[in-house]
Amino acid sequence: PGRQHFHPSAAKAWVSFDNAGTVVASYNITSITDTGAGDWTVNIATDFSGADYCGVCSGGDHATTGGKVYSCAAQAAGTFQIRGRDNGDDSLSDPDTVNRIFAAFFGDQA
Repeated sequence: PGRQHFHPSAAKAWVSFDNAGTVVASYNITSITDTGAGDWTVNIATDFSGADYCGVCSGGDHATTGGKVYSCAAQAAGTFQIRGRDNGDDSLSDPDTVNRIFAAFFGDQA
């Protein structure tokens, strides 16, 4: 158990935050940068060995379109950019139903 965090199957970082970038709970995350509507950069405390790691994200819906799609816009060893788009018109926007975004990251750390 003391070495599980080194195994590839263990999440090396995870976060739950609101649309303003306020962290609610996290592991190995220093901060969230809110760079505009539907656009956030996750700042990872202990960098990955490179940009080849897996990040998964999800979150709340947008009430007027009934859906939201979350995707990775860019990633580097120490950052991961998340974008939230309305399912109906593909524009960037924040969630408003369950105002929360979730992300987890897997891979080799530096």
